[in-house]
Amino acid sequence: MGVSHRANSQRSRSQGSDAVSGSLNWDERYCGGDIEEYKKRCATAHEQHLSVKSLCCYCLREKAVEIHHTNYKKSGQDEVGVNWFFLCDSCHSLEVAHHPKNWIKDKEDPVWKSANTEEFTERLKLGYRLLYQGVVF
Repeated sequence: MGVSHRANSQRSRSQGSDAVSGSLNWDERYCGGDIEEYKKRCATAHEQHLSVKSLCCYCLREKAVEIHHTNYKKSGQDEVGVNWFFLCDSCHSLEVAHHPKNWIKDKEDPVWKSANTEEFTERLKLGYRLLYQGVVF
């Protein structure tokens, strides 16, 4: 069971809307551009943090197949449940996680400073806690 690497599709979606995108290194966000290392980190995160059901942190229903960054850290120290979340394909789409109401594109530094809104990030954190940390009400 693995989690998809979406850097290429995210990069191509983003490039279509940014005039300066052709000169930006979008893969730098993923383990300094080492995509194979990033894929290994995704697989490790998937194995360590997902339950048998492997549910999406947003809809809480569908199987998680993506790991989504709410923001990018130059240190590469992504933290599951903090800035890295398990999502189904539908919730990772332009209609939810990357929708303009949830995703803010930074025009000056779109590679490193584009991020989800604080509200959307908090919603993902809540979903993560409910699913994977056994929150009891």
